[in-house]
Amino acid sequence: MARERHGRTAWWLSSGAIVLGLILVVWGFGWALHAALVAADGDRAALPPSVPETPRAVTPLPGAPRVLGRPVVLAIPALGVRAPVDPVDAPDGDLRVPDDPDRVGWWREGAVPGADTGTALIAGHVDSAVSGPGALFWLDRLQPGDPVTVTTTSGEADYVVVSVRRYPKADLPGSVATSAGPAGLTLVTCGGPFDHAAHSYRDNVVVDAVPPIRAAAPRPPSSMPSQPP
Repeated sequence: MARERHGRTAWWLSSGAIVLGLILVVWGFGWALHAALVAADGDRAALPPSVPETPRAVTPLPGAPRVLGRPVVLAIPALGVRAPVDPVDAPDGDLRVPDDPDRVGWWREGAVPGADTGTALIAGHVDSAVSGPGALFWLDRLQPGDPVTVTTTSGEADYVVVSVRRYPKADLPGSVATSAGPAGLTLVTCGGPFDHAAHSYRDNVVVDAVPPIRAAAPRPPSSMPSQPP
């Protein structure tokens, strides 16, 4: 299905759920993340899948290292992405990711990539009306098993994609980022059809990844499409 890419996006976290939408404010198209990090008991919300997960058994690799440090680069080899990571705060409850869609923002109030517990959150604009597609433009093309690496100031934290999901912004569940529970990484951007009346994408794309796993069956290598669908 053809997809239009326009504008910038905004984050809303309300009643325990992070809801994405586009807002126009004086400082430009930006992200606003409201309320605090969801302090979960380790149970992550079930997300309705939009990309089918490949049915295969996976086994965590024992003793996978946890490297702590400020994240500086997000690498997604299947998409040819190496995006600078900017730590972002949430003054007055608002979290703003970088205006430049080629950069992404890590919520420094949440889990740190490479930590033993909690789900680190990295988000970015899907595109820009000025500069075009951003680093996460092809996020919905990832497949379970694709590797993701976050380079930090003290090493690298490796992850493997376990799910790629898309759902209406109003239906985005809670626990997208957690301070407790199993270690993981969540990548988020906007997607789906562009609503011209609302000046916003209708959906959110959410990628869940976990520390290194071993697939029981071989997986064909992923490739980035040469042009938008």
